[in-house]
Amino acid sequence: MTSIEQEIINFQDKKDLNKGIKFIQIATDALFQIVQSLKDKNVKPNYHLKTLEGKYFRFGLTNHSYITLVKGTSYKLLDKQAYTPDIFSMISLTRMQIESYLVMHYLFFDKVPELEMDLRSDVYMMHGLRKQLNFRLEKPTEDNKKQVLKVESELNEVISHLKKNKLFINASESKRKKYLKPPNPKLIKTKDLHKNAGLTKLRMDDLWALYSNHVHAEYISDRQFNTIYKDRNSASLLNSVALQETFILMLTSKLIVNISKTFECTHSEYNKLGNDAKTIIETWESFL
Repeated sequence: MTSIEQEIINFQDKKDLNKGIKFIQIATDALFQIVQSLKDKNVKPNYHLKTLEGKYFRFGLTNHSYITLVKGTSYKLLDKQAYTPDIFSMISLTRMQIESYLVMHYLFFDKVPELEMDLRSDVYMMHGLRKQLNFRLEKPTEDNKKQVLKVESELNEVISHLKKNKLFINASESKRKKYLKPPNPKLIKTKDLHKNAGLTKLRMDDLWALYSNHVHAEYISDRQFNTIYKDRNSASLLNSVALQETFILMLTSKLIVNISKTFECTHSEYNKLGNDAKTIIETWESFL
């Protein structure tokens, strides 16, 4: 057994949060390194992959923000220096990473024909662009007006591309209207997104639903505050953070494996990773 394999076992058995931080850092560094190869090699991705690079970068950036939160927050309380891990912000970021993973799987890696992937991308972008155009200012500046024109131009390009898609052409009139003015950014329900992405077998969909209650400041978040902070339940805090770190490692590792299989340059870059990084990624990816 290698030393990194022993560290992984220790993290799982003893819930060593510092080990979890180390693993997330290594996996995130690998993610950035692999995605950077797309720019270095000047890769022109297929249409439905056009937002891939940006979404990967944001995912990695959020991992770094999560690591900062796990290390703890120092602040003054009644003229005394206090130190507390902000579990609620950590919950929000973990939920955000689950959501980001779902969207990336839906747009980039789901096992459906490319025409379907292109349709999903167009509807996804259409929803966002129309929503952006609804945010109009009462007294727009010249820069604001230029930005609106830019968004309108991009929207027209997406509409033009969508109308050439055979799935759009062969769709019913009601569906075509829905594609052009989508009420939601995604064409399938959230529960199906979780199932298609393989998250239901780990009950990560249940965790996402639970964390949604915290994000929306519902009563369940008040109860957890009492459990962790008021009652000084350090075991509850440890278990919660260790579970978050585990899921973030799984999602990050799966994204790395997915992108390494998508482009020749990312596959080559993955092969350049050190043995420790590969062991971490392949261990956590295997759960999804």
